[in-house]
Amino acid sequence: RQNLQKAKVTDEIIDSVLDKLRAVSLVNDSEFAREWVENRIKFRPRGKRALSSELFQKGISNQIIEETLQGLNEEQLAFNLARKKMAKHIHLEKSEFQKKLSGYLSRSGFNYSLSKEVINNIWIELEEQL
Repeated sequence: RQNLQKAKVTDEIIDSVLDKLRAVSLVNDSEFAREWVENRIKFRPRGKRALSSELFQKGISNQIIEETLQGLNEEQLAFNLARKKMAKHIHLEKSEFQKKLSGYLSRSGFNYSLSKEVINNIWIELEEQL
């Protein structure tokens, strides 16, 4: 819809085209949202906040966004993402380590309290390994 509106196509034609695409299952917001989230989890993990924002910008309704993100294990995603990044900051002191990973997780759409918990758990793991 947005691309057709940018191309100055009339609303009547846009509605007609979308109806025909929906009839042959080529336009399905739920399927698109599900595949978008799966792709993000696999290649560029993001928190629920970031995924929700991305889907909203793509024109997906709030109801579909909530349904799609409902079963997402955000803690596991944050933990996996922080683990990948920790090697780069392993030489830092605890406060600097926490600051770097917290910023990274925040920019990836994870909330502060979850980030703090995940980072503390990773720090404990690192101490046990040393």
